[in-house]
Amino acid sequence: MNRREKIRSIQFVFQKILTLLMQYEATDGFNRGPEGADIHTYLEHQLGQIRVAATALFLGEKELGRKMERVIDEVESVTRSCEMPGVVERWIRLDPNLQYFDCAFDLLDEAPGVYDKISMQLTDFQLRCYPSERVRKERNAYFEAAKRRQERCGRTYSQQRAYQEELCRAARLVFEQDFQVELSV
Repeated sequence: MNRREKIRSIQFVFQKILTLLMQYEATDGFNRGPEGADIHTYLEHQLGQIRVAATALFLGEKELGRKMERVIDEVESVTRSCEMPGVVERWIRLDPNLQYFDCAFDLLDEAPGVYDKISMQLTDFQLRCYPSERVRKERNAYFEAAKRRQERCGRTYSQQRAYQEELCRAARLVFEQDFQVELSV
């Protein structure tokens, strides 16, 4: 497989993954299947099609196939997670904006006493992050910018849509890092 064929194959799988991630809001965070379909069956089918395409495209390209399998496994983890952000740590390292969707911020704003107990390790719960005041301000600015961007495009703002957009951005960053190609969304 020459470089051009590899790039086209990577772009094809990227497009399929992006199409799946773009269904986050429409499926209520991957909790409801389209048109009454069972969400688990639907997602398994979609991911299965992506896996089949990737396997066929990267047959004989062991390293590329292995990297692609890892990415698809991570996407599957996103679709099966029942939380926001339901992504692997690697995606948050590549796209730190994903941390702004962590429940720690909501807990800090809505139940500061509970947050304090958790952060002081007085409970059995642990959070993925413990935001500082600076990070809270950055988060607020991030969401204000996301709201303006969505309204400028004539869309009603929703945090789910902002998360969906960030998931797609993170997927692009993962592909660019793993496959050393530039992709546009």
